[in-house]
Amino acid sequence: MKKYIILAVFLIAIALGALAYAQSKSPLKVIKNTIASMNSQDWEKFIELQTAQSQSDYRAFFNNQQNKDNKEGAFNVSAAELYEIKELALEDVSAFTKTYEYESEYNQVKAFYAGIRFAVEKENAYYFNGVNYRLIIAVKEDGNWRVAEMSDAPIESFDSSMRFNSEPEAQALDNALS
Repeated sequence: MKKYIILAVFLIAIALGALAYAQSKSPLKVIKNTIASMNSQDWEKFIELQTAQSQSDYRAFFNNQQNKDNKEGAFNVSAAELYEIKELALEDVSAFTKTYEYESEYNQVKAFYAGIRFAVEKENAYYFNGVNYRLIIAVKEDGNWRVAEMSDAPIESFDSSMRFNSEPEAQALDNALS
């Protein structure tokens, strides 16, 4: 009996350690998982990685058959993979997003600039085949990192120190300026 109690305590300790690890995932890991969920079209996982405030909006979007039939938004994506990513200072992106609101609502806020290679069903202003650039805001909510925003990055407004200066980014910048 004593062995079973010791074993139970040991298993509980392992489970609590795993839970603590899962909750302390880095914002980069959450971003990678968000992109992986787009690639696999696992919309429940995608929603789970968003802030509580955004989850109901995403759930309504993904449950709308018309959005699915018309390949709107993320439904347009047939493949997604992270191409390049870098963290940006919040003050550098404050002109492009509501960093002040995020900082007042969440204790920890991080901004990332990401190039995501998409394959899409139909190209449009928001999704095109090739590397698309996104501004991603990650926040720590209830001990977990979550995505608060994933918007088109205003690469034409970024100075060269904020950019990757890669060939795909130059192509995306040409597209944005034309």
